Amino acid sequence: MEQFSRLFRRMPEYRIMVCKECRFAVPPGQIRTHLTENHADIPVKGRREIADTVQDLDDLAQVKEDVIYPEASAAAVKGLPVHNDGFRCVSEDEHGKQCEYVCRTIQGIQKHCRREHGWVNGQKRGGNGQAKDKHPVNGLWQEGQSCQRFFTVSTWKRYFQVMRRERAPQEADSMVERGEAALDRRLGEIEEAKKRKEIEGNVSRYVTNGWLDVTGWDEHLKGFDREQLIELIRPAVGEEPEPPLQRQPQGFEEREGEEGLADACKATRRLIKRAIQTCRPNVVGKEALEHVNRREVGEQTNERPFYARQKVQTIRKYSDHWVKVLRYV
Repeated sequence: MEQFSRLFRRMPEYRIMVCKECRFAVPPGQIRTHLTENHADIPVKGRREIADTVQDLDDLAQVKEDVIYPEASAAAVKGLPVHNDGFRCVSEDEHGKQCEYVCRTIQGIQKHCRREHGWVNGQKRGGNGQAKDKHPVNGLWQEGQSCQRFFTVSTWKRYFQVMRRERAPQEADSMVERGEAALDRRLGEIEEAKKRKEIEGNVSRYVTNGWLDVTGWDEHLKGFDREQLIELIRPAVGEEPEPPLQRQPQGFEEREGEEGLADACKATRRLIKRAIQTCRPNVVGKEALEHVNRREVGEQTNERPFYARQKVQTIRKYSDHWVKVLRYV
């Protein structure tokens, strides 16, 4: 129990245990994996004792549905990072109950509002992207919300809103609180630094980007905002995905005035499919296929013919990339 208390903080009000070093909660069933991956410096015997202690605790949620989350008006949970870039859904059900969904990406909140509340993006694609608002004007959410999460395990992961009152350092109750506040700010700065909002050129000699060197895409896109570029490659209205293998990509929304783009994307897919069917020795000849696959485009010899017997899934995957380029253009 002593080793457990040194590493974990029990929070029975939420039915969780938080790793003090990692600053997130660990599901009881994941305790051995967590110790092995994050605390390998602890001897095997010690890790086993901690795991046995966890199994004897009856105030921990064994399934994610049993976790108790704080109210949206509650203060931030101490010991956990606070993020101030959250998106909170403001929709209500027929009984007036507020939706509790919170996430940290515009794509995530749009997907939630589309699926759960029938939201449709009222902002059309096209025009001067930098002059337009970054997010749709008819969004069912609020931005810049403070939020936290208990778990990092994907099946248990959930953000929740918290209230956070910024205080000057001299107002802190103790040196410990000042230290925790400084640590939260520093962790937030580190996480923000990891979010590369703009495309960077191929400036690193340690990154293999030979294809980008040939096409010049990295230089062309350098300085553009990633979210604006994502808007430009999302499917147009009427561009139905081909069942059953291809699903609607994340961010698929119905918009008006894009029938021409949808027709062009469909025609491109048909063209690629027809080209693959044509790339056969009995149709164009082996010499033509060898010319297509000649050394200048990557092969080591000039005698190896182009291979055109990919599976349907592979062809559709390749087609998706070409269609994205078409949408951008």
